[in-house]
This record gives sequence, C-alpha cells and structure tokens, in this order.
Amino acid sequence: MTVNVSKFENSTKYLPLLNEDAFGTWVIDRENDGTMEHPIQMPFVNYSEMVHHFIDDVYKFSDNNSDFELTRYGDILNQNGLE
Repeated sequence: MTVNVSKFENSTKYLPLLNEDAFGTWVIDRENDGTMEHPIQMPFVNYSEMVHHFIDDVYKFSDNNSDFELTRYGDILNQNGLE
C-alpha cells in the first residue's frame, strides 16, 4: 500500500507546537463548599485553541480516510499491544 505523505500534513503541522503549547488549564471550583446550596463543580480542563484545532483536524482526517479504520478503537489498541 502506497501512502501519500501529504495527507498527514494537516496533523503533522502540530508537532512543533506540542513543545510550545500548555494544552490547557485546569479549572477547579474553589468558591463553593460542596453543600446542597453551593455544590462544587467537577474539575475540568479548559483546552487551548491549538488542542481544539488538533481535535477537529483528527476527526476530519478520520472522516476523509476511512481506509485507516480509525473508529475501530479496540482493534487499534489490541494490534498495538495495549489493553
């Protein structure tokens, strides 16, 4: 199978950015005390703009390259020896 390297450019453009980006920041509720009146919000990551663009590009790649079968997560993990 011959692979056209240019189809990966939309994803590989992020490689240099991985060393520069903070990826996001944790948002932790420090104002509420956990009572019924003031429940604590679950912590979450507020991802950077770069991360959101990367995620969008990964989904576009998957949609445009169904031959890679990237939606078969369990099979991909098993083939790479991951549980």
